[in-house]
Amino acid sequence: MSLKIFFFPILLTLIGAGVYFTQLQKTDLKNLVPVTLSQYEKCLNNNIPTDSCTQSQVYQEYLQAFVETTMSETASDDCNKVKDIIRQGNPDAYINENNYFFKCYINDHIRKFANTNQCFFKTFYAPNYLICGGFDIYAFPPYTSYDINN
Repeated sequence: MSLKIFFFPILLTLIGAGVYFTQLQKTDLKNLVPVTLSQYEKCLNNNIPTDSCTQSQVYQEYLQAFVETTMSETASDDCNKVKDIIRQGNPDAYINENNYFFKCYINDHIRKFANTNQCFFKTFYAPNYLICGGFDIYAFPPYTSYDINN
């Protein structure tokens, strides 16, 4: 009987911890690393693509399609909100305020698109949006088949 009394609180604690960690795993990966506008801009300034693949016609087409989707007049409201945050120029503003950055640049559709061209992914998309934006986890497997470290 005393063994049951001893193990019952431990069992409840383990169950509670399991439920807690299960809920953590189900949360979205959106705000793992909050990045300010000044941090984002500083990071962007350090990302100058030097790979020769960026001169290819295919890369240029990917870049143009990305710009049209995320930065043109027909871009989503979320993308326009990110542009507003950048235009306001508050260095302490978070680039992913209200998840606008995530919804514009890190959404499933954009990630799938970027993952279809290794050069575009490794030299432009991953460094500028995943790494600088604080979404590093999406720059590595299982979210991509590319290794951005080489």
